[in-house]
Amino acid sequence: MSLPLPCPCGQKADPSQISLHQTFPRLYPVPLCAPCAHAADLAHQAEQSRRIQTEAHAKNFARYLATIPPEMRDTDPTHPHFNAALYSQISAWTPAHPWLGVYGEPGACKTRSIALLAKHLILQGHHLTWTTATKIQTLLAQTWNGTPSEKRDASRTIATYSTTDILVLDDIGKNTWTPTMESTLFQIIDHRKTHYLPLLWSANEHPEEILKTSGISPQIGGPLLGRLLEASTLIEA
Repeated sequence: MSLPLPCPCGQKADPSQISLHQTFPRLYPVPLCAPCAHAADLAHQAEQSRRIQTEAHAKNFARYLATIPPEMRDTDPTHPHFNAALYSQISAWTPAHPWLGVYGEPGACKTRSIALLAKHLILQGHHLTWTTATKIQTLLAQTWNGTPSEKRDASRTIATYSTTDILVLDDIGKNTWTPTMESTLFQIIDHRKTHYLPLLWSANEHPEEILKTSGISPQIGGPLLGRLLEASTLIEA
């Protein structure tokens, strides 16, 4: 009669563990008692959880690198010239809040503060798209003047701005207000507003001042900027 197989702790191995050891010796090289088997299961679950979290973080970090412009990624929040007070206000924003609009003079760290918030959101797992008003204008030019593949890619990229989970739209007002630009930007903003899709945006001027000084038409520009004002919490840098 064979003796009961012992657990490494010295206790009698659990029968189910003995059966697993005999059937799958490579997977279960040592049979365990019930308490040790339970502890081993917990350790395995914890390791799986750590692995999943590590893989998710690596995936999110890769998305962050692919989304945020390199110069903005180099932002040092401890730099003496960084506008920490502004970032303190911006960092409180979440996708559950109304839109966030940041306006003020150039050099006030508007874009850098939004980039730090964007990093936090992406690393949390949110899908965020970053663009600028001037990039949209460049893409619009490609839809007219580019090669067939450039036209197709530009149109698809512009379309994503309406539907992406979170959109960062930087530097509104630095663009030229052509009818096509106004119409495209209105479509993006109107779609996001009516579908409750989060938007973070920045401008050097308050939207009311943009309407006065930038040559934007009142027919489309007024409703466009009106939607920004209606849906956004504003922070002046």
